[in-house]
Amino acid sequence: MDNSVALGLVFVLVLVSSRLSLPLLHRTLLRLGCVAQPSTRGLHLQPTPRGGGVIIALWGVLAMLMFPGSSNTTLLGNSLIIAGLVVVALIGFVDDWSHDLPAGVRLLIHLTASALVVSGSYISDLLDYFVVFRSPIIVIAVFLTVITAWSINAMNFMDGSDALVASQIVLSSLLFNVFGFITEEDLRAFIEISVVGLSTLAFLTKNFPPATMFLGDVGSGFLGLLIVTFVITTTPVVWWILPVALILYSLFIMDTILTLARRVLRGERPTSAHREHAYQRIVQRSHRHQDALIINTAYLLVIAVPLSVLTIARGLPSVITVSLSFLLAGLLVMLVPALTTEKDTP
Repeated sequence: MDNSVALGLVFVLVLVSSRLSLPLLHRTLLRLGCVAQPSTRGLHLQPTPRGGGVIIALWGVLAMLMFPGSSNTTLLGNSLIIAGLVVVALIGFVDDWSHDLPAGVRLLIHLTASALVVSGSYISDLLDYFVVFRSPIIVIAVFLTVITAWSINAMNFMDGSDALVASQIVLSSLLFNVFGFITEEDLRAFIEISVVGLSTLAFLTKNFPPATMFLGDVGSGFLGLLIVTFVITTTPVVWWILPVALILYSLFIMDTILTLARRVLRGERPTSAHREHAYQRIVQRSHRHQDALIINTAYLLVIAVPLSVLTIARGLPSVITVSLSFLLAGLLVMLVPALTTEKDTP
């Protein structure tokens, strides 16, 4: 059987099996008590099972086991990366089930998992991106570990509105593959992100507004780590992955950074629950999760995609396109709270 046909069948299996498993997963999460209850800090009004991202995590890990040669890592490196992903998924599921895992414990485990992923990657191949700092590789490794742990938590912060994170993963996975096909890259480097994108697409049928199942920490944490893993392992062989990933996720990045900065400047605890993200303000104002989803999708298609194309075509230096995406995303994030009031409630 031709390899492309076999891979196509695997993709169909991922999509179909993920979708068919959701009803059973829904019942199992209810029996285990993995349920998000409505609260003044949340945006949903009904008790909803959380932890649905476990099916995405399972397929993500299976993809790395089935296609170990698709990423730019050694067998040992791939094993370390898988270990990191599994650790984040497990601690996420425990938190979805127990509801009260201390923030300090989560952070320590996230840092450990991030260190495993960074250790399993070809850090030396990323030195060109950090040559301006003339830093020892250990400094770069520590920096990447902190950034990776931040990504895990940032994705969790953004997973507060129906389908927002899931749709972002699906669209970015599709765009990575489209750009890779157009530039004639070796698409084997995109297998894992494709499998996760397809499994997330199946999950999206239960997460689209009004959501009947949430990703939970097991899903958002796993996806946050997986995206960084994909970038770290693929950038050495596909140069545009890093700048394009920054552009595609610029709205998520700036929403997280600016919201955190505002809270810190006001003397609030960064780890305390809140609903001050731009996407949360959108939902509070309109009472519709669809609006946050529409704005994020429009940003991707109208701003992020053209800037990504300019980057890949070398129409503009990547430092300029990435900076533009951060500037435009930051402006959007700052404008949204100005359109809302504290009286707006879902």
